[in-house]
Amino acid sequence: MTTHDNRWNFATVLAQSVLLFFLVFFVSVITEALYFQYAHIIGDMYLPTPLRWMRAIVPKEEAGMIGLAATLALTNLCAGIMLQATAPTPEIATRRTLFLVTTTWGLVFVGIAFSAIAFILPMIPNIKGLGSEADIAAASASSRVWIVWMMLYLPALAALTFLVCKRFSSRRPADPNVS
Repeated sequence: MTTHDNRWNFATVLAQSVLLFFLVFFVSVITEALYFQYAHIIGDMYLPTPLRWMRAIVPKEEAGMIGLAATLALTNLCAGIMLQATAPTPEIATRRTLFLVTTTWGLVFVGIAFSAIAFILPMIPNIKGLGSEADIAAASASSRVWIVWMMLYLPALAALTFLVCKRFSSRRPADPNVS
């Protein structure tokens, strides 16, 4: 394999991270939109616990939704870069990229399935949950929390990625076949 293969690995991780950003943002917007629809349809009826969990994770405002999506996408990107930088051969880097892609989309599938269950349960009339609409609104995540989290987490993640890549690039011998 040539260095060109590592570029494809990086392009794969980058494309996956961009898709992950938009998917998480879309699910966050859907969660917020459906919450207001549930308020009109259900009224003061108790809502199930999965919906309350979704409201506790997903921020209320767009800035927080973008923060959540950006945090997950950049974490995926940095993990992909570190996995490729620490790989001793391009073949192992490709295997690691495939592992990251498979794991990420498996977790996305589980998250979407959980979201679908949380969205569908309030529409089943016989289900009683643990919190009312007012309780869920009070427990919803604040965008400020996600923005503060991003300001602390993302620079630390970038520094870790830089240190790992620098450490392993200094150990790797130069390939005489690559110009």
